[in-house]
Amino acid sequence: PDGGMMRFLRGHRVAGLDYTELFSERQVLCCGRGHALFHKAPHVHTDDLREHDWVWRSYPIPEELAGIGDRQVTAIADSIDAATVLILSGSHIGYLPAHHAEPFEQRGLIRVLGRTTFGFDVPMHLAIKRSAADKPIVRAFCDDLFNVYGLNAEVKEPLTE
Repeated sequence: PDGGMMRFLRGHRVAGLDYTELFSERQVLCCGRGHALFHKAPHVHTDDLREHDWVWRSYPIPEELAGIGDRQVTAIADSIDAATVLILSGSHIGYLPAHHAEPFEQRGLIRVLGRTTFGFDVPMHLAIKRSAADKPIVRAFCDDLFNVYGLNAEVKEPLTE
């Protein structure tokens, strides 16, 4: 993963879109039951992580700032499910959303490595085309979505840059 690209994407906003943060999703670093780090968790150090194969996402994760540096990315996954399969196999370590990893962790199939040290939060946003924001169907959708997340639609400020 290219740190320069990550810094660029963090602040990147598409012109003509307004962004509203809906929630934050915690990402945790995981390994499967057959992995060498499984019994070291949660006492894993950064150097330990560099020695193992990683599964990485095909899309950028700009919020990942654990300072791990160079890692052995030997698999790329287009989905959380694909990354989960590789992690469960014991062949790779990688990030999963905490809520996704939890059932596997409860069953003893996955261990979280350094939940606080290596975990991070990813904000999830609603992006709306500015020119469509006042259309009744878009407004109704947004109002319903804001209600689901307990947000007050009247105080929403667009995140524009």
